[in-house]
Order: sequence, then C-alpha cells, then structure tokens
Amino acid sequence: MKKILSIFFLTLSINSNATKYYVKNTGSDAANGLTNGTAWATINKVNISTFSAGDSVFFNRGDTWREQLIPDNGSGGNYVYYGAYGTGNKPKLLGSVTANSGWTNISGNIWQNSNAAFTVDVANLIFNNEASCGTKLMTVSPSFTTQGQFWYDFTNDRIRMYSVGNPATYYSNIECVLTKNIVDLNNVSYVTFENLDLRYGNYGMQGYTTDHLIIRSCDFSFIGGGDNGGNYSVRYGNGIEFLNNANNNIVEKCHISNCYDAAVTSQGDATSKTQHNIYFRYNIIEKCEYSTEIWFKGATCTMDSVYFENNTCVNAGGGWGHNQRPDGAMGYSFKVYTNTATVTNIFVRNNIFYGATEALIGFSNAGNLTGYTINYNDLYQSSGNIGTIVSTNYANIGTWRTASSQDANSISANPLFVSTSDFHLQAG
Repeated sequence: MKKILSIFFLTLSINSNATKYYVKNTGSDAANGLTNGTAWATINKVNISTFSAGDSVFFNRGDTWREQLIPDNGSGGNYVYYGAYGTGNKPKLLGSVTANSGWTNISGNIWQNSNAAFTVDVANLIFNNEASCGTKLMTVSPSFTTQGQFWYDFTNDRIRMYSVGNPATYYSNIECVLTKNIVDLNNVSYVTFENLDLRYGNYGMQGYTTDHLIIRSCDFSFIGGGDNGGNYSVRYGNGIEFLNNANNNIVEKCHISNCYDAAVTSQGDATSKTQHNIYFRYNIIEKCEYSTEIWFKGATCTMDSVYFENNTCVNAGGGWGHNQRPDGAMGYSFKVYTNTATVTNIFVRNNIFYGATEALIGFSNAGNLTGYTINYNDLYQSSGNIGTIVSTNYANIGTWRTASSQDANSISANPLFVSTSDFHLQAG
C-alpha cells in the first residue's frame, strides 16, 4: 500500500493538460511566459503570478537567479510543478549576493563592505567558486587575525573582513550568503520541485505547515551559517526543513552537501502539531553536520511514519562549518534530540552511513529510542564511534546493538565506493 501511495503521488505531480510557463535569463516579464520564445525573466514574475492546480513552471537549464522562490499551491491530485527545461546544468537558484567590489579599508588588514543587501545577517562567505569559505566571528567585539575571518554588524548592516589586500582583488569571487530561505515553504501544499540547483542560502527549502510536497532530483550545497537571534551565540541552517505541521512529504534522489546543520530534518517546537508520512529516500548526503536531524517538542504533538531509507550519507561533520560552531562540533549521520512529543513508527533502514566526526547515530535522550526501528544499514567508521546515547559512546556495532536494541541485521563494512566523489558501489 505504501508503494502504491508513493507511485500515486509521483504520477499526479504533473498534469499534462495544464498550462506550462517558461522562465529564462534572457526572457521578458512583459511576455506571456507560455513558450521558450516568450519566456519570463525573473522569479519575481513567477511569485506574483497565480497558477492553477496542475500548472508547471520551467526554469531554463544553465541560467542563474538570485531571488527567493515563493511557490503557489496545487490541490488534491493536481500538483503545481517547478522544474527545468532545455539542456545543460540544472538551473541555479542562489540565496546570495556577490561582494566583488565596494570594499573600504578601515585599518590595517580590516576591510568593510556596506552592500545595500546586508539588511539581514550574512551567514557565510564563499570564496573563489567554493574553493574555501570564510570564518565567521561570533562576538560583539571581534578580533581579526586570519585571512577570511569576517563579522556581521547588526547595528549598521555591514560586514567586516580580515584580508591582506583588497578582498575584491585578493579573491576572484565572493558570494555573501544571506540569512533567508531560497525557497519559502510556509503553508505550501501539493507542489513538486525537480531538477533545481539551490546554493548559498541559510536554508535551501524551509517552512511551517507543509503538506503533499515532492522534492526530487534537486541539489543543495553550501547552506546555512546564519546567526539565530542576532546575539552571536548560535548559528543555524538546514538544506531541507519541515517545521511543525508537516505531512505527506517526499524528498528523494537529491544530492545535498555542505550544510551548516542538517541536510534534511523534520522538527518542531510548538503545541498540537502533527508530522506524518514523511519520506527521505535515495538521497546522497555528504559533508553536512548532520545527514538528518529529528526532534519534536510538545506533549500534545505527534510524529508518526517518518522514513529515512536507502540514503547514502558520507562524512558527517566534514563540511565547512564544523570547526567554527560556537555551540561545539557535532557530526552525526542520524541525530535525534529530545522528543517530548509522541513519536511512533520512525524507520531508519537500508542506508549507508559512512564516516562521522562524532558518531554515525546519536540519541540525546535514551528514552527517545522508543518508537524507532533502525535496521539493515551499513554502519562504517574507519575510526570513531558507531553510536552515542546521551554521553556514552559505542565504538563497534556489537556494543551499539546491545545498548540500543537496534540494528540487529545491520553490518559494519567498507561499502567500497567507486571513488571519494562517486558513491556508487564498485562493480562486484
């Protein structure tokens, strides 16, 4: 029945009889958007347009937009579809602005930029097309000592950075990640996203009250790092986050890398909220602090039927943000924080968990193991812990099984990937 339901979701995600709209960088918002030749130009035009259930919006492959996407809702079996057309690389939706000019030297090696877009926190700096990232100073009174250190000034909406020369000439490109969602999922239902490349936002996709979403074959990278509260104490940012009410959502066949926090997460902290029928499956996740993170607070809340299955999770804690977390390094493939909600039927099966800085699986509260079925996974660490419960570590699969009563049929063996960047298994 679950397989039939999933096929039903996928089949209904595009209605071939509905209207198709096209968007490309060389288009015009004054056009009708109905063909490649009359395509729209901006995401803003998409956001202010009204779509009917079953309509589709296609972004031209190879093009790039620096705008937030606010999806329209479908209904029933007719999803609104956001995807790609043409040939080449997936269309890029970026949550950043460049800072390749506008730097002023204020003293020594300290440079300042007051870009008009800096009305929100700058979560991260990405240098030279992802060759490296900045180091964010989380303090009211920063002390700069090293190339690439930066600080956001909440009072004056600007950034300062340490550089031995003008950053505009020292670096070939500087992406300033703004603390915004690239795609805003608040109150979004019956929508499919497919074949999109989302980078450089504080969240890739995030929102309250989501229902019947399909996120398929999308890429997410270099996400997060924003100041949570503007008090220089905690940074945050996930690839895909379903918050509070979230039901009947699917995330599959995505490639998610270099997220400051979790690649994918279902979580909540309100009252009388529900989360059920959430599927994270067939994804490749690498170099995120958590491959997935689950927690749900509120005694009147319920979480039921969440599936994390057939995912390949590599090098948790191996990303850009690991060593600059003000709340301390984490690094888990599968992490569960305290659940005070009623949590049942959470399945973690048929995954490859390969390498994590802290542990492959971590539970912050021993009582939260109830409601979880964790089994048939490959849990491989060349060194380090298989699991952690509260503050006790379990270095091998045997001691982990005994302590957790999980993973009875799991193995701990090198999966033998084709290479460090190709996570298919070797032939044979």
